[in-house]
Amino acid sequence: MRIDYPQVEWEDVLEGDTVLREWEDTNGICYFEFKVDDEKGEVPSKWVHYLIDRPKPKFPEEYGTIIIAKKVRGVEFPDGIALMHHRGSEYGYSHTKPQWKSIGQKVAGRDSHGETHIEDWVLAKIVPV
Repeated sequence: MRIDYPQVEWEDVLEGDTVLREWEDTNGICYFEFKVDDEKGEVPSKWVHYLIDRPKPKFPEEYGTIIIAKKVRGVEFPDGIALMHHRGSEYGYSHTKPQWKSIGQKVAGRDSHGETHIEDWVLAKIVPV
């Protein structure tokens, strides 16, 4: 069997991940695909795990929330780009889906981005300077 999933250490597996477990017994190599719950427990070190899927975190819903995005509209930002959750654009168009406004710069000529355009992000923490 050819496995095209990245190998992952059991300690790095998160709740909600879909994992493929591989082990060998008297019948040969065995595989088991499952979704991880919050009770991970200990596993033998001889078992190998492959990460099939990791769900994306849910975006915050409160307007004004700021996130730091690492990839927006296919453009990677090694240092991140600040995005603020907002109701619509400056042109008065009311979006039916949540929108995030890039603060201080445009991405692909736009400063308003839908959640499907944001591929990697973390919640920002605002601190006084």
